[in-house]
Order: sequence, then C-alpha cells, then structure tokens
Amino acid sequence: MTDDRKEPPEYLRLKDNHSTAQKMQKLWLLADKLGLHISFYGHRTLVTDTDFEGRQYDMYDLENRDEAVSDFPPMCEYVLKYENPEYTEFCRARERKLLATLKDKYEG
Repeated sequence: MTDDRKEPPEYLRLKDNHSTAQKMQKLWLLADKLGLHISFYGHRTLVTDTDFEGRQYDMYDLENRDEAVSDFPPMCEYVLKYENPEYTEFCRARERKLLATLKDKYEG
C-alpha cells in the first residue's frame, strides 16, 4: 500500500502575532531607530552606524582578538575596531613614494 499524502513542507513560517516574531520586530525597530546595522559573516562581524555617515566597525572577541563575534547578543566581551585614518594615509603615502621610485627607475 502506498502513502498518497502530499509531502509536508520542511519549514513553517512563524506568524506575525507570535510573541517571538513580535520581539524580533521590536529589536529590528530599535536597531533602526538607533541607526545600527549588524552584518554577520563567517569570519567577520561588521557594525555600521548610520548616525556617523555609515562608519563601519569590526566586532571582535576581546579574549580571542582574531575571532569575530558570531552571537547576538554577544556571549563574550567584545571590542569594536575601525580603520585608523592616520595609518591609511601613511600606507597611501608609502605607496605613492614607491610608485614614484618605480616610475623614475623605469621611465627615467
């Protein structure tokens, strides 16, 4: 005898009036109100603050400085890091100097 029933879906959608769905909606609205956007990647957690022209911060585990925070809320102490403008300018100046040296060497 065969089972002629239609296979049920693997996942079901949580209704908007479910308490968990309502809590998540409140969380999203609060994040939006605060101007925060958090992106979780496998190796990186990026926090964007729209109040500061979309400045982005990498979020790392404070004890394991190379590990990105992958939980929300974080289950560890964390640190937010951002690109140092002075370092960026230093690297650009070094690159300009190197390019000028190469240009003089090969065109000069």
